[in-house]
Amino acid sequence: MKLILQVAEMSSSSYYDACKRAYKEYPRDLINTITAIRNENPDYGYRRVTQE
Repeated sequence: MKLILQVAEMSSSSYYDACKRAYKEYPRDLINTITAIRNENPDYGYRRVTQE
């Protein structure tokens, strides 16, 4: 395990945190909309993207 974490350049605490964290699955259409906004307006930060 130690070798795998070294190759991945990941700390063991990050690995174990990721294992127990419950990641949400976001709807694909939401991700596509956000991606389109970012492509049209690359200078927008997260606040402007959220507002858009």
